[in-house]
Amino acid sequence: MNKNLEHFEKNKFMYLFFAMVVYFVIDSLIADQGILYVTHIFFTLLIFVSIYVLTDEKRSLITIAVTLGILVALVDWIGDFLNLFSIALFHALWFKVFCSIIFFAIVTYSSLVKTLSQKSINSNVLFGASCIYLLLGLLWAYIYALIYLFNPNSFAYSISHAPLVARDLLYFSFITLTTVGFGDIVPLTNTAQTVTFLEAVMGQLYLAILIGQLVGLYITQKKMLERFLALYNKRKK
Repeated sequence: MNKNLEHFEKNKFMYLFFAMVVYFVIDSLIADQGILYVTHIFFTLLIFVSIYVLTDEKRSLITIAVTLGILVALVDWIGDFLNLFSIALFHALWFKVFCSIIFFAIVTYSSLVKTLSQKSINSNVLFGASCIYLLLGLLWAYIYALIYLFNPNSFAYSISHAPLVARDLLYFSFITLTTVGFGDIVPLTNTAQTVTFLEAVMGQLYLAILIGQLVGLYITQKKMLERFLALYNKRKK
């Protein structure tokens, strides 16, 4: 059992990465089929894996994250029931989105600090860097959702008048983060436009900083290995 926990601890970012990827895929493929409980299951799994990433943080931060994570997961599960009561659903969405922003901001910050503080490159560092990029997209999707709840005219399809759903905002977030910008969804208000270009800038800055950090780590690691081999060969002779 201890070996399993040790393996999970060393590869926590790998599990978080796959938890996010699977959730994104399931959310896009199954939600349209009306099997929402499957999406809820994988979202709850994502929440708990995200919490486990924080296990070596301060107790107060872990307590806040666990509380927020559980509340977000609970509201996600009871959201289907609240569809019968539009007012209750509206308030529940506000609550879920607000708590999700704080929760994923904590997870993103913790992951960023852990990844950039590493002194050598390994698989966990690479998965950590990938997780942060996905977390940024997820975090910004909830920020867009908060803006959209406050003002439904903040975003719109450029080719139709259909209302946006949560999946559309997640899609828009990653399209913006990667600066692809298809233009099928556009921000209309000043707030939405500002948050959108901030995400685009954040995505570019993160990639620049990440590449610089990883290249620096690789060069340092390579030099240390070369010195070790040179010393070893010298003593051997």
